[in-house]
Amino acid sequence: MTTRREKRPATAAAASATARGAKAKPADAARPPSEGRTTLRIAPVRDPRAHSATAPNPPAAASATARGAKARPADAGRPPSEGRNNTWLVKSEPDAFSWDQQVANGIEPWTGVRNHMAKANLMAMKKGDRAFFYHSNIGKEIVGVVEVVREAYPDPSADPGTPWVCVDMKAVGPVPKPVTLAAVKAEPTLEGIALVRMSRLSVMPISPGHWKILAKMGGWKGK
Repeated sequence: MTTRREKRPATAAAASATARGAKAKPADAARPPSEGRTTLRIAPVRDPRAHSATAPNPPAAASATARGAKARPADAGRPPSEGRNNTWLVKSEPDAFSWDQQVANGIEPWTGVRNHMAKANLMAMKKGDRAFFYHSNIGKEIVGVVEVVREAYPDPSADPGTPWVCVDMKAVGPVPKPVTLAAVKAEPTLEGIALVRMSRLSVMPISPGHWKILAKMGGWKGK
């Protein structure tokens, strides 16, 4: 067992009031009326609300939503929905516990997690879930795939009475072509992935779509 280290524009009423309050210049101020009759000219007053009949303003709430709504990334660091096998990424510093050690040990307890969001992700893992094994700190690349074979239980490396948990992982296989952090950052279809957005999180969900992209980048043919 090896312990890992973690590191409102003006209203129509106001506009109308302005239009009503404006003092119109008398129509006969510029020239005298025709002889023999009295002519009264009244300048038309445009209703400032007339434009709203053809181009109504959107509801305030809808407009606010359109301006401020921002799609939440598919893998934002929180546990995914239950009811199916999920996919993940787990990090380990290779000088503390490497992929080669994982392969040599076969099944290994994923101990040493001391972050509450990462702990919640461990607790959400189900038997059969798979995860990319990522070398952090040194290398910074996906190097293999592991599978959860035992769900969360108390971390034996933690102090008694503390809430930390671990899961057991088994090695499934190496990634034929390691996927570097630089390659992940350069791939537009991986925008919003937690690996980039939450770089200090050691256990994170990976959406099915992002899993497929990463698998293709690394030449991984398994599920």
